[in-house]
Amino acid sequence: MAVTLKKANVDDWARLHDMQVKCFREMLAKYQDYDYSPAAEEPGRTKTRLLEPGSDYYFICLDGEPIGGLRIFNYGDHCKLKRIYVLPEHQDRGYGQQAVRLAEAKYPAARTWQVDIILQEDRVCRFFEKLGYVRTGRVDGLKYGMDVAYYAK
Repeated sequence: MAVTLKKANVDDWARLHDMQVKCFREMLAKYQDYDYSPAAEEPGRTKTRLLEPGSDYYFICLDGEPIGGLRIFNYGDHCKLKRIYVLPEHQDRGYGQQAVRLAEAKYPAARTWQVDIILQEDRVCRFFEKLGYVRTGRVDGLKYGMDVAYYAK
């Protein structure tokens, strides 16, 4: 099965939002984080992000069918992976790792990459560590029991 990235456009906002809600619903229930969780985000916010200069959204596709999404903010010589999600029924099969590698290859001018991760989500931290991301040492507390760790590659 082939994983590809398909660039999203502003008309895709509702589908991207629906998928992100499904993907982050479990974390929203766990952390009760209605301020930052993608599952609690206003639907129109996805549309706004699609229009931001430097913001690129992609569908993660499996054999041409969307199974997730990925958002990159391109600063030219570095990029920030703002969001990646794969629908629960497609997780733990390596599709997310393939998608990140494909995304990184799309931005050859980027010498560095960054991502922010909930520190308590060991599985997500390991996911990015397998891809070569390392902790920068910066950690910000968002709320009790929920901290953000900063990673770079």
